[in-house]
Amino acid sequence: MRQEQQYLRPGDGSAIPNVLGMTYRLSAGRESVGAVAKKVFEVRAYWSTEGNDWCAVNDELPVAAEAPTLDALFMEVKAQAAEMVELNGLAAAGEEIELRLIETVGVHVAA
Repeated sequence: MRQEQQYLRPGDGSAIPNVLGMTYRLSAGRESVGAVAKKVFEVRAYWSTEGNDWCAVNDELPVAAEAPTLDALFMEVKAQAAEMVELNGLAAAGEEIELRLIETVGVHVAA
């Protein structure tokens, strides 16, 4: 059984889960009658020591964003995703997409 690991946010020391609890559902056009199909896009988020900020990427949409906080990063990803879904025809009218912001963490193993 896989346990959810906790990681520390750079700068503030607060623990956050590996899979961040940030999910956004975007409806493409009017709702259709009956069941609504849902596409899930996983957006990788990581802390950039080079830029000293959070970065997010997803090649399927595509989106690429940078922000000083995770909240600001997710807002930027949502804005870009809404535009990219429409421009690239990734969802039909009435179809719902879900964005998942997934944190990528490198762990150094002690010798």
